[in-house]
Amino acid sequence: MMKNTFLLILLVCLTHTTLKAQDLTYGVMLGANFKNIEVEGDGLNAGAAYSDFKYTAFPVDMGGYIDYGFDEAFGIKANLFYGRTVHEYSSDPGSLSIHLMAGQVTLQPMLKYDVNKEYGKGFYLLAGPRASFVISSKFEDSDLGDADGFYKGSNFGAGIGFGFTFSKTIGFEMMGDYGLSNLLDSSDWKTETAGASVNLYVNLESLLNK
Repeated sequence: MMKNTFLLILLVCLTHTTLKAQDLTYGVMLGANFKNIEVEGDGLNAGAAYSDFKYTAFPVDMGGYIDYGFDEAFGIKANLFYGRTVHEYSSDPGSLSIHLMAGQVTLQPMLKYDVNKEYGKGFYLLAGPRASFVISSKFEDSDLGDADGFYKGSNFGAGIGFGFTFSKTIGFEMMGDYGLSNLLDSSDWKTETAGASVNLYVNLESLLNK
């Protein structure tokens, strides 16, 4: 559903009669995300909540974006990136922990509002849904075997944040994220997720069309 919605929005943008080359930009981005995940459910120690700490296995997420401005204030920006993370699950401090490595692709179609009403320059606000698709998962401890079926193939969330365009080629974003679906492929275990991400991006369109 999320993927189809994004494709529809993109199609409308590309076929809009007022579309101009200077209104559509694209580029690459590097970033990192930090999340706190709490897990509750049957089969855990006396029903206790598991604490979960998520940290990036690599220092950055990698991907790209497209950005289309409808007018001087509003536009649509979509980020698409890949990242690998390590999740650590433990019931109590000092207890045995389970480490899982997961690779996922994340799509963020967002509404963009330029505060200065001069699109593509200065400070702006972002808000929109987030869809993540797990494409690989494994236990770091090889004795535990593979982790197929531990995570759901997809999970969804919503985000709100801000960004700043330093120049025609470089910008920065920070997004808060709240999970709207269960991360685990189990009806007995439920997750609550909240976190943030930071991105540095380079506008390739401005470089290639100088």
